[in-house]
Amino acid sequence: MMKTKLMSMAALALLVAFNANAQIEKGTWLLGGNASYNKNKSDVPLQPNQLRNSLESGALTTLMAGIAFRQNQVAGLMVGYAPVKVIEEILAANGSISKNERRGHQKNIGVFHRVYKPLGNNFYFLAQTSANYLNGKTGITKTNGFDLSLSPGIAYQILKNVHLEVSIPNILGVYHYKSTSADIMSIESTSVGFNLNARPIENLGIGFKVLIP
Repeated sequence: MMKTKLMSMAALALLVAFNANAQIEKGTWLLGGNASYNKNKSDVPLQPNQLRNSLESGALTTLMAGIAFRQNQVAGLMVGYAPVKVIEEILAANGSISKNERRGHQKNIGVFHRVYKPLGNNFYFLAQTSANYLNGKTGITKTNGFDLSLSPGIAYQILKNVHLEVSIPNILGVYHYKSTSADIMSIESTSVGFNLNARPIENLGIGFKVLIP
């Protein structure tokens, strides 16, 4: 009986100690970054009987810094940059197709809020909401706007204060963008999107975070 009680107490002590170590405590600083690959398709009418199909792709790198304002919740700032490539096809009424390729960049700055849920064995579930202002240019086209998005993921504690993360960036978002260029009038749009692509690599973001108590 005494042996059973001692084992139960030891197990309880280990559980309490594990749960305590698994938390991200208030006042902890978070520094790190993410990388993800994005691809977007769009159709834009140019004039009567003409249509422009665009395929935009780029690898986005984001740097983040924040602080835990309460246990397992972090808020902070983020900045991102992505080189962008756009391949366009203009379809004319007579069936002819002209193609061109443009390159440019995209920059964004914003704020984020993260909630962590310890899962055990050094794993965490995380959910990040963010608000970003975006500014970009590809060839003669300029784009600016803002978005609100949700990005869930899994973090693994590979070292005492270092997390490796896999996430699904912007799985759900609200977007408002305005594009202007020399060959078409300004286009302004607002949309709500659920982002899951057929190719898995286009759904995932990879990142790391350093936690400083």
